[in-house]
Amino acid sequence: AAAGGGGAGVNSLTYSKSLDTSVTTTTISNSTTETTIYSYTEAANALSTNKVLHIIVSGTHLQNSGSNKQVTVRMKYGATTMTNVATANLATSATTGTFTYHFYLMAHGATNVQEAYFTGTHETGTGVKILINDQGTAAIDSTASQTLVVTAQLSSATATQTYTKRFATINMKNA
Repeated sequence: AAAGGGGAGVNSLTYSKSLDTSVTTTTISNSTTETTIYSYTEAANALSTNKVLHIIVSGTHLQNSGSNKQVTVRMKYGATTMTNVATANLATSATTGTFTYHFYLMAHGATNVQEAYFTGTHETGTGVKILINDQGTAAIDSTASQTLVVTAQLSSATATQTYTKRFATINMKNA
């Protein structure tokens, strides 16, 4: 059986290796500028032809503007935007809510074929959860170092909307 696979009498082990953790906060408020909330430079050849990177980004979001707003979340690998999705309208609330994003970037059998998948949740502060998801592909040369970037962009500039990344981590699956 191939590595990572299974079969009669074959034991396999898939494991995860932590590559980076960030607890540095990044706050966006009163701006519609796309802002980097997490960045990681992947070493040349690290993604290989069969590795998966799992990126988790979490934080808080206060949306007390008096009207519905959105947040657009993007994940970029090299020069390619692989996922790009806006939340549904986030209702106004005086209570701070949370968000958690999961990004998966994987090599798809070659060093220049990648796929990305994204799922995320926003909790509005009033207990309402908004789910978002997206997927994308790229043809980036992973035999060279590449930067992986997660950005967020608010739909309007208002001081009563504050978006703060509190934590991010990246792990390599089948490392």
